[in-house]
Amino acid sequence: MSGKYVKMGPQEFLDTFVEAPIGEKEPMWKNAFNKVVNGPGVKEADLCESVLKEINKRTICPGHKVIGTPHRADPHNDSRQKVDGGLYPNERTPEDNRNSWADQLVSFEWKREDVSDDPFDDSSAEFEATSEKRQKNRGQIISYASEVLLRQHRCFHYTVVIFGVYARIIRWDRSGAVVTEKFDYTMRPRYLCRFLWRFCQLSPEKQGLDPTAVRIEEGSDDWTRMDRVAATKSDELKALEEARREKAIKNSKRTKRRGKSKKQKETPQEQEEETPQEKQAWLDAQHADFARQCFEESLASDWPRWRLTVCDEPADALGGDSSDAGASDASSSSTRPSGKASRDFLVCKPHFKTPGVAGRGTRGYIAIDCETGELVFLKDAWRVDLDDIMREGDVLEHLASKGVQNIPTVLCHGDVRGQCTVTYEFEQREAAHPMKKHAHYRLVEKEIGFPLSDFEHGCYLLKVLLDCLYAHRDAVEKANILHRDISAGNILMIYKHDDELGCMMPFGLLNDWELSKELPPPNSGSGQASSARQPDRTGTWQFMSAASLNDANKQMVVQDDLESFLYVLLYFALRFLPNNHPNVPSFMRHFFDGAYDGDGVYRCGLVKMMAMQSGAIEWKQDRHTKKRLQFLYSPNAEIPHPLNDIISTLLQWFAAYHRVEETYVSDYSARATPAIPKRPVLKNPWHKSRKGKERLDQQIVGDSIPAFTDSDVALAAKLTSHDAMCELFDSVGALPEGWPADDKTSDQLRDTINNQVLPTVQESNAEGPTGQMDLDADLRRRRRTPEPVLEPPQPVLEPPQPVPEPPQPFPEPPKPVPQARNAPRKAKKVPPYAGDRVLRPRPL
Repeated sequence: MSGKYVKMGPQEFLDTFVEAPIGEKEPMWKNAFNKVVNGPGVKEADLCESVLKEINKRTICPGHKVIGTPHRADPHNDSRQKVDGGLYPNERTPEDNRNSWADQLVSFEWKREDVSDDPFDDSSAEFEATSEKRQKNRGQIISYASEVLLRQHRCFHYTVVIFGVYARIIRWDRSGAVVTEKFDYTMRPRYLCRFLWRFCQLSPEKQGLDPTAVRIEEGSDDWTRMDRVAATKSDELKALEEARREKAIKNSKRTKRRGKSKKQKETPQEQEEETPQEKQAWLDAQHADFARQCFEESLASDWPRWRLTVCDEPADALGGDSSDAGASDASSSSTRPSGKASRDFLVCKPHFKTPGVAGRGTRGYIAIDCETGELVFLKDAWRVDLDDIMREGDVLEHLASKGVQNIPTVLCHGDVRGQCTVTYEFEQREAAHPMKKHAHYRLVEKEIGFPLSDFEHGCYLLKVLLDCLYAHRDAVEKANILHRDISAGNILMIYKHDDELGCMMPFGLLNDWELSKELPPPNSGSGQASSARQPDRTGTWQFMSAASLNDANKQMVVQDDLESFLYVLLYFALRFLPNNHPNVPSFMRHFFDGAYDGDGVYRCGLVKMMAMQSGAIEWKQDRHTKKRLQFLYSPNAEIPHPLNDIISTLLQWFAAYHRVEETYVSDYSARATPAIPKRPVLKNPWHKSRKGKERLDQQIVGDSIPAFTDSDVALAAKLTSHDAMCELFDSVGALPEGWPADDKTSDQLRDTINNQVLPTVQESNAEGPTGQMDLDADLRRRRRTPEPVLEPPQPVLEPPQPVPEPPQPFPEPPKPVPQARNAPRKAKKVPPYAGDRVLRPRPL
């Protein structure tokens, strides 16, 4: 949230956002808080109680009540956060003074000190207080606003912060926050009282609630329908479960003791084993029942249920002539069952949710289509609303009209009319990364995919990535669209029946095209995307190419996305396949999360950059020996895995590409004999002297060596299209001879102590990677839509910025006391030996 705040006067704030009711006379608020307990030594709980007493005994909040909840957290919230108080409607007042995030209309937070507890600083040009305590308080109110926006369907939310005799009112939306200047609510109570009195008489929509999200009450028809769908299993799965249950009962009876001897039992051969066909049938039924299982898990008792309306809007073709537009419209109408202007869906707990306030706030739901009764995937987000940024549904429909394979099927999508952020309009000062306008958007897709971490064998992992490579190639070649956000969460698996093999097989699905961008026409001679639309990096930090991490203004090219595919393969192979690295979690932190902070700008981490420069992943085993990463058949077998050849080949291709790209950025594949630039060679850059190690200035001596060779140009040329990489994956993608059958192991990122997944991946922002986020949507058994850099999720708690202390001068050594030339030296004390004999100091 840094840089996302706008300061405004309290009366201007009220006139702008909280309109006065028509025909109502505002009461007099004089001396409303003159009995508030305040001053040095007053406890925070006493301050909270006295303010609440004054608010609730007057007619400040008609039809509502402010409840203090400083000691009792919401029992339905895993984080156990508890805000000090909240404004609730009378019909939804929480019992036992417990906080309820799902019903809270305005959040209240109390602090004791007037200055040191203020999250903001009116006297500072940056407006954001920098002391550790004040930053912590600011992060605290951010976390409360984030929780409300997550639990409810809102366009904006209000928070009242009271610290000592001062108060601030904050309005949050997905662009940022508008914060009032601090005011003394005891001397000028009209601002706080006027806000609460006006707010309580606003319509629910003007209070920030989304009118297209209707809460489902327990016992209603929609509630009963959701329970029925979650409990209804397919007939095939019921029959298989019954057969497995009967077989288990028979096997348990056969293992009982029989007549000849009390200790004699039947041998294992007499047990009725499950045949391979029965195992495969059970797996196929489980795969087919995956969507219902996900929906059943989402019906948590501690989350409200909602009926969401999606305004179905037709897609517009991306450029092209009228024939292209017609094809797009035809594709759109063929994938939408009804063609109605709006459709309703039933949802409960999101399977994916993005924390934070500023950003897209993406939530993914397994939803029931109220018209067809089928389970679908609904994505609710606040997209960046710029003229040249297309909506994700429009991009998907355009790709489908061009015949792009292995992409999600759009059922309906559209903006929620009239719901856009407004904070960006009040930004006054120019910033390096200005606020953006966000629009509320919903997209419904037919497919509900498995996370890629659920792959069963290493060859299936390769096959799914190959399917997504085909989708990426079709998008580039047929539609001139570059994805620009290839990451672990944007590649899904769906299971389809393979007629040749007679069983269910995984297929890849390339998802999340919201950051995609149109490439220039093929005949323009440029493989880069058009000019930057936003001053931020595009992608997910952990999987972005080394070149794009080193240059925030770099225009994305096809090679950048292909390099991201390599990192996705490495990420899952390191986690789930046996390898020879002694510390996988540590290596993955350095490789994927690593960032080099040079001159205040984050760049590619050193471990990833070394791999791209050398064409290999190596580490020091001891002082003189390096070891190379190798994947194995099993943890106890030193037999090389067939995946090693693929990764080694790709690393060499990308190393050659980076050597060529860094020296000569051009269409080098078209040159027959490239000019070989030369760079200086350093001789003895380190020198050992008697006084110690000193680094000498670099001296340019001797002859020069080429920066890249003809073989590098040939290898780099393989990445100008998808063909070479697809052929490499396809060569071993289909269960070849020698591929290990069961090469997948347990997740090597799991902590062996508490058996929890280590937080290894961080989301990135415009400056670099920030607050650690949980990338393991894989382990949530549902797709993940990671928040890319276009507008990343901000950390809920802002880390304190330590103020460096000025360097202290070294103390001067004591001056030696001058002694006479012939004066005897002072005898030194010598520690005694372990025995009885003690050494005495020898006289001079």
